[in-house]
Amino acid sequence: MEAPAPSNWADFLRISPWLASEMRAAVRARQVAWLIAEPERAGAPRVIYINLDDSLGEKDPRTRHIESVAWFFDHTDNTYKNGFCYLVCTMRVGENVATVDLRLYLREKTVWRLNRHRPPERRLSFRSKYRIARQILAELAPFCRKGGRFVFSLTAGTLPVA
Repeated sequence: MEAPAPSNWADFLRISPWLASEMRAAVRARQVAWLIAEPERAGAPRVIYINLDDSLGEKDPRTRHIESVAWFFDHTDNTYKNGFCYLVCTMRVGENVATVDLRLYLREKTVWRLNRHRPPERRLSFRSKYRIARQILAELAPFCRKGGRFVFSLTAGTLPVA
């Protein structure tokens, strides 16, 4: 697909007629339906593995003008790194694996800094990693019918387990 200007792809994502949450829900529904249908078709026992992991997208230390970039502690290297943090949820049923959700995490200090320049109706609210993980699992629950066995995994030292 050719575009007359490089910004066209960014404009396509920025000025789209649909909401990101609607697209995310539709894609999640298709992925989970596919993951669950495959073992059922083969007659295999259905064991659903759900993995939640917080990951760090490292940026150059001088990066300052991307809203989600901040300093995070990287527990794998025991150092602070400039970057963005996100929670990713993968689901495995049988041999099939898919990423069913991915959410950006913003530090409380970052949310405060971003909200200083926003009108009240456009302000962000802080969500802890724990709250984001709960929301992801709550949105997955309707797709997981009875009759399967679930195995949950929290991967990472910084995602609090409560």
